[in-house]
Amino acid sequence: MASIGSLSSATSANLYGATIRGISGLASGLDTDTMIEQMTTGTRNKISQQFQERQKLQWKMEAYRNISSQLIDFNSKYLRLTAPNSLYRASTFDRSIITSQGSNASKVKVSGSSAVLDGLKVTSVKKLATTAGLTAKENASVGKLTSGEIDLEGKVQIQKLADSSLYFSYGKQSYSVFLSASADYTNPIETARLINAALDQVETSDNGKLGDKVELSYEDGKFKFKDKQANHDNMVSLTGGSDGVMEALGFNDADLKDDNNIGSTGVLEGRERTAKDLVSEITITDFIGGKEMYFSLDGVSKTIKLPDAVELQNMTMKDLAVHMQEAMDKNFGKGKVTVEGINSKKGSLTFETTHASSVFSVTGGTRGMLGSSGAMKMTAGDSNRLNLNLGIEDSGILKNGTRDSLDKYTFSPLTGGHDEELYLEINGTVIKGLTSKSSIRDIVQAVNDSDAGVKVTYLSIADRFTITATTSGSGGVVGFEKEAEVEAKIPDTSSPGVMIPGKKKVQNFANVLFAGCDGIAQTGQDAEFTVRYDGSDEDVTVIRPGNSFVFEGASFTLNDVFNVDPASQSEPVTFSCKVDSESISKKVSEMVEDYNKMVDEIAKQVGSRPNRKYQPLTDEAKAKMTELEIKNYEDKAKEGLLFGDTLLRGLSDKLRFVFSGVANGQTLENMGLTISGSYSENGKISFDETKFKEALERNPEQVQRLFTGTVDGKGQDGFMARMSGVFNIYAKTDGLTKGSLISRAGSTSAATSLLNNEIQKQMDEIDKRIDSLTEKLQNEIDRYSSQFTRMEQLIAQMNSQSNMFSSFGG
Repeated sequence: MASIGSLSSATSANLYGATIRGISGLASGLDTDTMIEQMTTGTRNKISQQFQERQKLQWKMEAYRNISSQLIDFNSKYLRLTAPNSLYRASTFDRSIITSQGSNASKVKVSGSSAVLDGLKVTSVKKLATTAGLTAKENASVGKLTSGEIDLEGKVQIQKLADSSLYFSYGKQSYSVFLSASADYTNPIETARLINAALDQVETSDNGKLGDKVELSYEDGKFKFKDKQANHDNMVSLTGGSDGVMEALGFNDADLKDDNNIGSTGVLEGRERTAKDLVSEITITDFIGGKEMYFSLDGVSKTIKLPDAVELQNMTMKDLAVHMQEAMDKNFGKGKVTVEGINSKKGSLTFETTHASSVFSVTGGTRGMLGSSGAMKMTAGDSNRLNLNLGIEDSGILKNGTRDSLDKYTFSPLTGGHDEELYLEINGTVIKGLTSKSSIRDIVQAVNDSDAGVKVTYLSIADRFTITATTSGSGGVVGFEKEAEVEAKIPDTSSPGVMIPGKKKVQNFANVLFAGCDGIAQTGQDAEFTVRYDGSDEDVTVIRPGNSFVFEGASFTLNDVFNVDPASQSEPVTFSCKVDSESISKKVSEMVEDYNKMVDEIAKQVGSRPNRKYQPLTDEAKAKMTELEIKNYEDKAKEGLLFGDTLLRGLSDKLRFVFSGVANGQTLENMGLTISGSYSENGKISFDETKFKEALERNPEQVQRLFTGTVDGKGQDGFMARMSGVFNIYAKTDGLTKGSLISRAGSTSAATSLLNNEIQKQMDEIDKRIDSLTEKLQNEIDRYSSQFTRMEQLIAQMNSQSNMFSSFGG
């Protein structure tokens, strides 16, 4: 009897979902695991058979779906009326290539298709449609770029934060926060607000805003950056800024170390700062000396360098203008831009182009040169045209720039408000919500968004506003009143300084936008043309609000008038209408190719005999094979799964007669479509493009009927109608009742069918049987394991007793 010194517990897993648990045959010397596997072979084989059957069903499902997918694709491509390649849509075969003919052919263009066009004549175009509109008769601006007053003997207060940047890190990303040159950073509280607004403009990698993570406050005379995050998965830190920015806010390099920064401490507190710390004062000559400005002339940008500080100290504004003139001549060409300045230390620079159509602008400059507090008293974007982003007074649209001129167009509304309301009326519609401080861009947008029925545009090259009706033809009108009397607050003549309700006569701001037009109403004109139908001697007059329109099913465009004078008549415009045989032939050729592929696939599946030697592989068998060997084997195993399938045979028979059941063979052959006479070909079609084009050009209506409609008045459906019927029977994916193939195997094109089809239900039943057999197998294994374990324990006990007796006799 075998003897061992100890026992070991073992758990053995297998590929059937059951495990062998117990003591291996260490005492008996028996391979109990193998014995248990052999003793449960019957149940294991049943499980294997179920897995193989399930795999066959899975392969069948895939084969069915491959065929249904081809039907679904065919339907989407050729049978849907909205598909680009649709052969079911009657208009596909229309005479869509339309050519205008006659000496006036260029004056009338037609596209689309219409059965009427063959005999239609356009005998005259009396009028072209026009859209009501006005263009200002005066320029909107003075046509010059003029700086504010520059004092060469004065000092400038430079904002340290204007036109600068702050740098932050959040997580692993770095961010730059730009501080605008046009903002006012001289007040600490306002500065904190402006920086927070800039933080809100920066998007972070987590689709949030930097302003969601950090904010700046000014408290107790100090700037403080505070962490706004509820958690700190990503730390936010201030990492630096443009020259002088950090010092202006009260921070130094030591403050930016990780241990001291926002994310570590929650608050980064600077040193005490006042309004004086946010600005610096320097002589203007020292500040602008040697600095650069960037100008653009008609889209060409150049850099202009100012004289150095020493030169500027001895210059007047006229001298500076001479220097700028030389630079302009050198960079843009002599005389293209003229620069003027007065013979004084204090004054403005004026830039004017030689050609009125040229657009000249200042686009940028060294930090501190431009902006609301910039040394050169100009803002980036200023030009010899209107700056649409500025308010009325600053934009240059009011030539004299005085408050009195704006007063004529504004009034104090009875409802109150800090700004006076701007009066603007067009086509009887008063544009509400505009004030004396509205920008020109806001004014234009308000008009375009209103119910006035117009569109206003600023023509920068012409420097004029234009207004057009949004409706063409006689239905569109453009006009405005010069002035109106409105209810407003007016001075009380008996009590100086007191305002009372009353009426005020105000000028319409439209007079400014459309200077020189005097509010003259303009009405659009309808298009008028005459046509003569085939078989008629009478001309029919047609009126349309535009020059492009649909008439008798075709798209017309009138380009010019002709035969306006009845006494002087030329030939009418006629039309040649042809089918687009090239395009249609290509669609039919592709359809035939897809049809034949589908027929081949069905015939292959139905006609391939199965090879019984190739059954689905078990996992144990796959473990011993290479991937290529597995693929080759399974390709053989998949063959013949649908051999003689009645569902596919029915589909094959119906496809065979889709074409042959519509027209006789001679008719089809004359159209370039020949059905194979061989039974083994299963009704495949050959396509002769030349014959098809000839038939199409000879009689497109007959070809159209054969594809889309009724043939010979007998009520027979055309090719595509028959094909659509086949599709609905076998591959319909919508509605409660699905096609037979979809019901059998499901389809990705019908989501609910994926888990609700005949084969899936069979597979679900197999899964239940596999679960039941696996449970049975586990019970068998547990029973045998328990028996063998008890045997091993008894043998071990006997070995122990034998060893004890042997020791007594020793």
